[in-house]
Amino acid sequence: MVKAFNTIFAQLIPKEARKADKIPVFIATNDEAAREFVTKLVRSLAFEPILLILNDVFS
Repeated sequence: MVKAFNTIFAQLIPKEARKADKIPVFIATNDEAAREFVTKLVRSLAFEPILLILNDVFS
């Protein structure tokens, strides 16, 4: 499970709508493969990924 983009308004998804160069997107997961996939997605949309490592929170 991954939690990301929940702090971003839909209007800020298009890069043209942003005033800041890089808007942070918080990524929370304990799955390494999912974290890598979502990190690439965040960067491909020109956002700045902020990784939150959740070791045993979901156990």
